[in-house]
Amino acid sequence: MTVGVQTVHPHTSLRDAHARMRFSGFRHLPVVDERQHLVGIVAASDIKAAWGRGFDGRCDEVMTSRTSAVHPDAPVREAIARMLADDVRSLPIVNADNRVVGIMTTTDLLQLAYRALIVQEYVSAGQ
Repeated sequence: MTVGVQTVHPHTSLRDAHARMRFSGFRHLPVVDERQHLVGIVAASDIKAAWGRGFDGRCDEVMTSRTSAVHPDAPVREAIARMLADDVRSLPIVNADNRVVGIMTTTDLLQLAYRALIVQEYVSAGQ
């Protein structure tokens, strides 16, 4: 899980959201309301598709509003299952109040798998 994730509001312009993505390195930004509750997610691909149609609006006009999320204490396998079932590359992590506390990305999962393989090789070598 990556903490300190950038978020945007529904009324944030696509240009501002894209600038935040470039600055932060994230390709997906959770969209939160005025109480910081998760209301959706906007992806770089959503923005580029909108621009390709000549549309330059706001995040709430292109975001995915039915966004899956998991709690910070959820098992990793639950996050993976949700990501696979929903065919998404990122999954917001929310607390009990539905406030975003992080995001799980495919990169996070690959890093986790890589570390597990290193540990497995170390143990298998009898170290």
